[in-house]
Amino acid sequence: MVSGFKHLDPEWLLAPITQKNSYPDFLRVTLREYAMNGQLAHLASLVFDSTKQRIADFRYVFYGCKFSDILLGLPREEVVVIGGPKEWLFCRKHGIAFFSFCGCYGSVTKAIHGIPDSLQVYDRLLKDAFSGATEQFLVVGNDTLPPSRFLVGAFKAAVPVGKVICIQHGIFQIGRRGSSIEGQLADLNMVYSGKQGQVLINNGVAEESIRVLGFSSDYVQDSQRPEVPKICLLGEGWHKYDRKLGDIYFGILKKLMLDFQKTGLKVVFRPHPSDNRRQCYSEFKYIDSQPLQKSLKDFDIWIGLASTVLIEAVMAGKFSVQVRHGLFSMDNYKDEGYCESLDACEATVANILDLYTKGFEGQMVSPTEPSARRFLAAISGY
Repeated sequence: MVSGFKHLDPEWLLAPITQKNSYPDFLRVTLREYAMNGQLAHLASLVFDSTKQRIADFRYVFYGCKFSDILLGLPREEVVVIGGPKEWLFCRKHGIAFFSFCGCYGSVTKAIHGIPDSLQVYDRLLKDAFSGATEQFLVVGNDTLPPSRFLVGAFKAAVPVGKVICIQHGIFQIGRRGSSIEGQLADLNMVYSGKQGQVLINNGVAEESIRVLGFSSDYVQDSQRPEVPKICLLGEGWHKYDRKLGDIYFGILKKLMLDFQKTGLKVVFRPHPSDNRRQCYSEFKYIDSQPLQKSLKDFDIWIGLASTVLIEAVMAGKFSVQVRHGLFSMDNYKDEGYCESLDACEATVANILDLYTKGFEGQMVSPTEPSARRFLAAISGY
């Protein structure tokens, strides 16, 4: 666990994304995003007012609103969300307290580029907001990226009795190693399954910190299997990590789109937040931009390379197919019991439709309890 003032060290903040095995473009693109967020911080601070209360007044502190089903299932008066404009809008809509984190991106960017003492002002601001808190939980979906590492460090320094919870937000690949895997700083790691928890344990995360939560969303099962299925191709933002891989991934999905269209089936591409929207519209005929929960009801077959949404679709009673390619780092999802899996050369329309007709009996089971109730059970007595 991070201690002292380690979170003010730029090298420590950057460590997980500067490993030798990091994708070539990831660091450059990430730092560019932080710099852009930092430039908008002043304007955002004028527009997006924070709560008049201190963070210390709340029991559950969520960094971002990705786990919305959980935080909306908790008592409103016990929850505060830390974030930027998107989180501010979410909190205004749902009557949840908000604390602006916009300025952190600029501070982190300056520190990374060698400007001394860039983080101290924001560190004092956070510690003042956290000071005096007891029995507090900080919930993050990633404890490896610089802003989240900085936030975790400030929280631990200000609230020694506080606990950091890291909720799994994407599939942990079995072959993945090193400090870039989540869970290294958390007191409690909530994972999709026992197998996913074992990946963390194999990477040095304490076994006693693991809790099997299942997926952090609530799903309505829809097991209908129409003879004429609607198909969704999943964007995964590979261009952000490696341009060459990004072009290959687009090529695989675009070929599938064209092959399906020859059969008269409509195929829609759902971009990843990291995908270039202009490029997506030029490559794919139909784009899905609606909320995921609505899309899960609308589409019957989901196709991607390594997206977590493949498994989320299975949890919602849909059919998913993973397309594997040797240049991409990914496990075989069929071997893990998540969904069907085909090598790129085998991922033909005929094979996919045949598998769709047969169905898939995997190991992922949709929880019967709401995610907020499962979350509270996981921290009960901790």
